[in-house]
Amino acid sequence: TSKLLTKSILGSFLGLSIYALNINILFLQTTAMSETLFLAGLSAAIYYFVKWVHTRSDFDLIPAAIAVSALSYTRYEGWSILAASVLMVVVLSLVIKRSFKKAEGLTILYTSLAITGFLAWTIYLWAIFGDPLYWMHVYTTPSAVSTDSEQVVQIHSQQKPFMAAVWQYFTAFTWTIGVIPTFFCILGLIIMMIKTIINRSLYFLPLLMPLAIYLFLVLSLKTETPIIQPDLNWGNIMWPYTSAQTGFNIRYGILLLPWVAIISSYVFSLRFKLISLLIFSLFFVQVLSYQNPKYSVIYNIAYNPNYTKAYPLLVGWFKSHYADGEIMISATSHENEMFLMGFDYKTYIQEGSGKYWKESIDNPSRYAQYAVIDAGHPDDSLAPYFLNNKHRMGILERDYDLAFDDHKENVKVYKKKVPPYFKIN
Repeated sequence: TSKLLTKSILGSFLGLSIYALNINILFLQTTAMSETLFLAGLSAAIYYFVKWVHTRSDFDLIPAAIAVSALSYTRYEGWSILAASVLMVVVLSLVIKRSFKKAEGLTILYTSLAITGFLAWTIYLWAIFGDPLYWMHVYTTPSAVSTDSEQVVQIHSQQKPFMAAVWQYFTAFTWTIGVIPTFFCILGLIIMMIKTIINRSLYFLPLLMPLAIYLFLVLSLKTETPIIQPDLNWGNIMWPYTSAQTGFNIRYGILLLPWVAIISSYVFSLRFKLISLLIFSLFFVQVLSYQNPKYSVIYNIAYNPNYTKAYPLLVGWFKSHYADGEIMISATSHENEMFLMGFDYKTYIQEGSGKYWKESIDNPSRYAQYAVIDAGHPDDSLAPYFLNNKHRMGILERDYDLAFDDHKENVKVYKKKVPPYFKIN
């Protein structure tokens, strides 16, 4: 894609390096997460759309549609690309073909292929959850409400003003892609727009299409989806241990990495190659920081902070005493321990368990055989719900026995006196 846009082999190679040498993409491609598959589909979609504009070959819309369909199968963010791409095809078809009928035909051809993933997933949601718009309700429904008698105490949601959500996602974007590539991207956007005006090209539309992902995530952050991350400020950039701070869902910021790599290639394709190489050398400051973090110009998702001594004891206790049933535990503070315990992940009721998590907060007895309350960890999601609410704590102490207690680290495990009311299938 970069080669088509810039006609520069050096600029294309340096742009590719922005993607291939990102520490977070190197980590995520070793996991079972969906981000890398999504990024592969996004890269293919951008390539074939740019190629379509470049060659004016309508055949390129077919692989572009297949790539967008794959995106919509992989993550909900792909649905934003589907909507944006249909609109883009309509506009570009009218401009390129200068015929309403031809533009209509191309749009129907593209849409009929690109929409297959969306339709299949919608049918799945209807069949499994009985609601074809289940995804929308999950992204926009407020979380559980804390009450004391009839008075509302707190609404546990992530609702925030639009501009606050814009900044929150920009922060995740900058941390996971890197402060330096973000600077390259901003500079590349300026160069791209100048070249677009001078050459009167149409390339800017396929290159602006991925920003639909940004808008989708801003709207979901505005309502419900949480991202927990360090503040983006000079203090955290210059501090070597920023990656030790909590990063929950911060990986969403990497969904625009291929786009950043392509836009950055505009910077490296400038006429003065030596200047381009000098600018790119800044990127190696980021690469060097992976193993020698004297500063934090990128948030390293794989960074493993030192946990307190209670956690090996917690793992050991569960390996020795666990019999059966679900474990209510905060993945934000105990993700490593959940892995080391060696249990099937469906055993855990945690922040990603949807309604089971929300219902268990108010009534642990409904599903959980065990409840882990860690008052010693500042990011534990369960402790504030119970320790700051006498009603919830009373229910917990009524229905559960204290089975494990590390007084030094303030980690406790409660075990249900009788089996829970319901079994999660």
